[in-house]
Amino acid sequence: MAREDRVAEHKILVVEDDAGLRELICEVLMGKGMEAFQSANGRHALRRIHGCERFDAILTDIVMPELDGLAFLRSLRENSIHTPVVILSGFGNKAAVLEALRLGAYDFFEKPCDLLKLADVVMSAAEIGAAMRQLVSAVRVSEVDEVDVKSRGEVLRTADEVVRIALAHARLVIEQTKKVS
Repeated sequence: MAREDRVAEHKILVVEDDAGLRELICEVLMGKGMEAFQSANGRHALRRIHGCERFDAILTDIVMPELDGLAFLRSLRENSIHTPVVILSGFGNKAAVLEALRLGAYDFFEKPCDLLKLADVVMSAAEIGAAMRQLVSAVRVSEVDEVDVKSRGEVLRTADEVVRIALAHARLVIEQTKKVS
């Protein structure tokens, strides 16, 4: 972590084949209080995820060797992994960006981009990812244990927070999609 005085709020996986850019993005994310992990391509990232590593958000490039960002995102969704994914596109490929959004990408940025803005969006995605994991965990606990009023209230509050954050962000994505199409 970049700062010793605080614990990282969220775990982020950065999937980018350009090692220099990947390192720079990780430094910016760590500077914002996130814990950043690296993968050089989609295949390596999938191995980490299938190896039971859990991330609050994923940032991935589209064009990479071995397994590109769209195939990586498609594989995540086919395996019911709904971690929020932010897409980086270096080629201005509108069709790829629209496909990524159709597959459920949280947001997209074209390279080069403002890394501080990118980090803010990744943080927002991570907040949703963490809230979704808490909600799933709370629902699983309530399925096993007898549900009392307190735990139902916690589940509902978490669900409300996920919906609130997702709706606020959805408006931004819709605006950006209109600009792309």
